Amino acid sequence: MGIASYRRLKSRSSEDKNSLSSSSTEQEQSNESLPNGIILVWLDSPPYKSFSNNEKNILHYLRQLNVASIRVYNDVNLCLDFLKSISSVENIQSSKIFLILSDEFNLEILPELKSLSIVNSIFIFSMDSTKYVELIKEYESFIINICTNIDDLYNSINKQIEEHDELKLVFHFFAQKQNTTRDLTNDSASFLWFQLFQIIINDLKCTENDMNTMLNYCSKQLQKDRNPTKSLLEIEEFRQTYTSKDAIHWYTKESFVYRLLNRSLRTEDIEALYIFRFFIADLCRQLKIEYEKLRRKQNQSPILTVYRGAQISREELDDLFRTIGNLTSLNGFVSTSINQSVAIEFLRKKSSRTENLEKILFIIEIDIQSDYIICAYIKELSALQDEEEVLFNIGTVFYLDKILLDSNEKIWNVYMKATEAGISAIHDYIELIHQELTDTNISIIFGQLFLQMGKYILAQKYFLDLLEYSKENDPDLPRIHYHLALTYAYQYDLIQAENLLKQIYQFYKINNTNNLDLARIENALGWIHHHNGELDEAIIHYQTALNLAPDQLDLNHLINAQTCSLLADCYLEKNQLDKAELFNKKTLEIERLHLPTDHPRIGVTLNDIGDVFRKRKQMNIALDYYQQAESIFHRSLPKYHPYIAYCWSCMAFVYLYDGKIEQAQEYHEKALQIYRHVLPSDHINIKISEKNSQCTDFQKINDAYVKVCSQV
Repeated sequence: MGIASYRRLKSRSSEDKNSLSSSSTEQEQSNESLPNGIILVWLDSPPYKSFSNNEKNILHYLRQLNVASIRVYNDVNLCLDFLKSISSVENIQSSKIFLILSDEFNLEILPELKSLSIVNSIFIFSMDSTKYVELIKEYESFIINICTNIDDLYNSINKQIEEHDELKLVFHFFAQKQNTTRDLTNDSASFLWFQLFQIIINDLKCTENDMNTMLNYCSKQLQKDRNPTKSLLEIEEFRQTYTSKDAIHWYTKESFVYRLLNRSLRTEDIEALYIFRFFIADLCRQLKIEYEKLRRKQNQSPILTVYRGAQISREELDDLFRTIGNLTSLNGFVSTSINQSVAIEFLRKKSSRTENLEKILFIIEIDIQSDYIICAYIKELSALQDEEEVLFNIGTVFYLDKILLDSNEKIWNVYMKATEAGISAIHDYIELIHQELTDTNISIIFGQLFLQMGKYILAQKYFLDLLEYSKENDPDLPRIHYHLALTYAYQYDLIQAENLLKQIYQFYKINNTNNLDLARIENALGWIHHHNGELDEAIIHYQTALNLAPDQLDLNHLINAQTCSLLADCYLEKNQLDKAELFNKKTLEIERLHLPTDHPRIGVTLNDIGDVFRKRKQMNIALDYYQQAESIFHRSLPKYHPYIAYCWSCMAFVYLYDGKIEQAQEYHEKALQIYRHVLPSDHINIKISEKNSQCTDFQKINDAYVKVCSQV
């Protein structure tokens, strides 16, 4: 297979881009269960009855706000039931309710809201604001405004959203032990992604087309604004005048770039961040230039202290206390000031209800001599020069030293030091990837992380882009195509995946490639045949991969753990349970030789062993293995990941077998939410999960889930 064949591959891949973008957009728009979102609830009876016809389109305007979803109620009890149900959801502190109340329900519902901390802000929509003077005094902590017309309402809510976003920080915590990568906890995948993003961003090849893609995305987002004209004019100004040296100024002037980029960082919208790579790359490079200026200026005083104000929940503060002596990172470009009073004044702004929020002053120490901690004093470049801002690069990691309460100001002082530990963690991770797959190209590893995060649609687009920018003689082309094939396979486009893999296989055979690459492709082809129901054909491919080991590979090489795992899946489906258990336990043995204790692949293997015992109807043993797997997944994966969904589906089967119907339906429903979040809307797992969530008879369950994962 020569260069001409690869050119054909590249051409066909490029043709698929438009359909991919459409699929991604549709999934994003249809998903209301967004993380870290504001839910807007409107209580009126019936909606809009108090207002003239030209204001009956209020819902149309409200939908243009940057909120996760909107709910309308005309029954106070139903509304309260919803608010209470949301408050009881685990880890809901990252979401907030903004509540609109009409005249009729104010006195009835307000006393009930005092105990519901999730209700962050209340807006009273009334034609007469004078009658609520006393009410505001009693509930001033969370009544934001009394609005007499639609524009007042829209602008008040929009301003509150912006203030909420300014104060919101997203932390990633991980333990600092002998091997940072091996001890990453809850947010390891997101943490590693931001660390890799920081490294790779300078090498990404961006073109004018990438800028246009970003601006077109921004235009589409801003069309939802109440009055988009100003923002659209800003976009056109950016298109006509922007140069890379303007990145800091555009970011700090709180333009459309600042709003949309920060929203993407805060919500970890990986797809949007990839679209913004053009601007992020410029901003990172300019920060590095300004950092060198700062280092020269501070040469005699290399230790710099900066400050940042924030309001966080009690739960988040508890997380910070637990992280003392360890490391944390914050999403995005962290804005601080060398002037402590600026940060304090920021905390004193009147915001929404604060009785359940803690005021935090971050006091951050920076060693300017470090080559890896990038921050810049940007006063001269900033649109807000009076803030004396120091801006940290994306993915900066901090060591949390101590937390002390200033009892006079009622502010928690959080003392941190910027650290290079993130670089060590990513180097360890890259070494682990090299041990598993021999890939050392950072660009490919970056795409692999998309796969491990369950971002299959984005991974597909990423590898398509790599193909577009790669040269025809690039030695990494076969591996780019291999990973592209996996993105098709995990989205169940098996024909496209198989065609790609067969072409790569022929190229490898002709060019005498090492057995490791051949084994990977044999495994991937076997996986495809397996999920086409062709088990015997799949086993032939897996055995071929396993037989490559004596030639060039150690029998305990990680690739053989992968092969044994896939063989176990086939034998499980053929109901040859002893063979399935044997190969699964061999998989676990090899993985534990090479991988961290909490590596997701170990979790997958434990889940697979649980499947064997479930098939034997040894449900207690099966549940124990599932719970071990679940524990690992919670410690090592983002919360929306198909590994977790499949594990919960399996646990639901056990609960249903034991007659625990409500618990079974709960776990099926949780799994379904994840599948909807990360998979295309027509994926078979969503259809199966929808049916299983309604099933009350163990004999009628559908166990034909596709185990979407990056194991091959």
